Amino acid sequence: MFWRIVILFSCFCITNLEAKSSYQIPRVHKAPIINAVIEPGEWSDATTVELAFETNPGDSSPATVKTTAYMMEDGESVYFAFNAHDPNPEKILAFLRDRDGIFQDDFVGVIIDTFNDERRGFEFFVNPLGAQGDLTRDDSRHREDSSWDAVWESVGQVTDGGYVVEMAIPYRALRFPSELDEQTWGVNFLRIYPRESRVVMSDTPIDRDLDCTLCQVNKLTGMPNIETSNNLDVTPTLTYVNSRQREPQVNQDWQDSEIDTEPGVDVRWSMTENWVLNATLNPDFSQIDADAGQLDINTTFSLFFPEARPFFLDGAEYFS
Repeated sequence: MFWRIVILFSCFCITNLEAKSSYQIPRVHKAPIINAVIEPGEWSDATTVELAFETNPGDSSPATVKTTAYMMEDGESVYFAFNAHDPNPEKILAFLRDRDGIFQDDFVGVIIDTFNDERRGFEFFVNPLGAQGDLTRDDSRHREDSSWDAVWESVGQVTDGGYVVEMAIPYRALRFPSELDEQTWGVNFLRIYPRESRVVMSDTPIDRDLDCTLCQVNKLTGMPNIETSNNLDVTPTLTYVNSRQREPQVNQDWQDSEIDTEPGVDVRWSMTENWVLNATLNPDFSQIDADAGQLDINTTFSLFFPEARPFFLDGAEYFS
């Protein structure tokens, strides 16, 4: 009789990840003027951060150009500034664009994980001319949602040595745990530098073997005793439609069609940090791009048009 003894060896491998930095954000008593000029008297008390790592295409290698970020808060808003140096400022790529249309330009910005759960974050980006891009980030599904829009302030300008950006983000534009003695947020400062390739610079190294980003970012502490406010945004709309037509014969008079006026209203109420109510009555879709034309000849399936209305996209990732 033969006995077979099987011995299983379990190997617990612990990766010694580099400890992340913890930034302390100072509280100031005077808000800076958002004019894309970093005045020493305004930002002298701010915490400074160097974007010292190139995370793409480099693998957390030293950044090729210098970028300095500044941050502070006053109990009402959090303020960020960026001094993006460039040895060839004539190559800076920037245009005045619509919101969320800046992502082919040079730009800088910040990702903040306000609940410090390393899963979701708010993204705020600004190009060298002050055009904005704001998104929500779902790090567990590697997805960004540009349908989210916040009300915040930004100004940028190109200088002889690069460009400067200043940002003011009100706390009422964010969601976070309220009534805490001190907040702890995840924070990641970024700069996009499109030249021969699209270079991404960060204040923290990123391990590509980890399937998450927000789990690797630095922490931001401070902001004592800030509270979420019960924000109520009411946006009334009035759409006026009038058209004219006439027969193609010469010298025919124009005939007015029936005038159509449609009132509407959108309501967004942030009741708590966890509950947000969106409601609409006869929503205004006049600011939405028209659907791209499609052919319905010899098609196997019905035509599909992706949803583009922000009211129906805000928070849609919860249902995906």
